[in-house]
Amino acid sequence: MRKVIAAEFVTLDGLMSDVGDTMEWTLTSFNDEMARAIADQQAATDTILMGRVTYDIMAGYWPTEHAAEEDPGLVNHMNETPKVIFSRTLEQANWNNTTVVRDDIEGEVRRLKVLPGKNIALLGSASIVAQLANAGLIDEYQLLLNPVVLGRGKPLFGDTVSQQDLKLVKAETFTNGVLALTYQPVGH
Repeated sequence: MRKVIAAEFVTLDGLMSDVGDTMEWTLTSFNDEMARAIADQQAATDTILMGRVTYDIMAGYWPTEHAAEEDPGLVNHMNETPKVIFSRTLEQANWNNTTVVRDDIEGEVRRLKVLPGKNIALLGSASIVAQLANAGLIDEYQLLLNPVVLGRGKPLFGDTVSQQDLKLVKAETFTNGVLALTYQPVGH
């Protein structure tokens, strides 16, 4: 069975975005080690999940010439990989290989998990992370813990309703102070 991997940037205070849903704080420390970690994660996935806010951010960047110049190693994966957007408000997705799912997020993820293929990446999307965590559908968390405190913003586990015991399966320290941490739920 395919694994659902929540691949997230996170701050020391547990936030995944600031109050404006921007990720500018990730750019100050981003380096080649982080790019390699993301490329490794992407190489192991063939489906991307995200919510509406993350979709708007990514669809506004990855199909552009700027993305091709700035991130040539990642742009093809992001544009060519099938993407599933969970949204009740998005009428139509204009980004290549994108499907919108309006209802039964958990059912759609269960369906995807049993299909043949590589792992499934869940990017950004705090509310989707919480919903899938609450349903026991996240198999792994790959976190890039950035040495920054935002104070206010969107917490990674803000809507999680029950205790989630995790075990650390991999940790790597980058030269910029970012920690790459991989956790799996206990019992998986």
